[in-house]
Amino acid sequence: MIHHEDWVARSETQRHTVVAMEKAEEQALDLAAERRSKRQMKTIRQELIDVLMDREMTAIDLSQEVGIREKEVYEHLPHIARSVASQGKKLVVEQPRCLKCGFVFEGRKRFTRPGRCPKCRETHIQNPSYTIQRR
Repeated sequence: MIHHEDWVARSETQRHTVVAMEKAEEQALDLAAERRSKRQMKTIRQELIDVLMDREMTAIDLSQEVGIREKEVYEHLPHIARSVASQGKKLVVEQPRCLKCGFVFEGRKRFTRPGRCPKCRETHIQNPSYTIQRR
């Protein structure tokens, strides 16, 4: 918050800018609170599990759906795989493939997208997709 002396010393334009910034910050906080209430206090992993039960999605799609960074999705996936396994379900990974030569990355243990194709050395690779199925 700005002290009275500082406020008086500011120009009219500066005052309007400060007021606009404070209003934008307040709106952002309200929006975040609204999103939290819509989630009904579920954890991020619970939200990811719910989304993956409904349909197959890539990490980018999941990040947009839940509102986190793509990198965070990759950090949650190993934990989600263990959690759903204890519930008699399985996190199924549609393996990435090279879009140039068609090489499929079979048996890959990592959840992230590979950097380049070992066969043709291209970097044009389809993102892996994920879904949860009952065993």
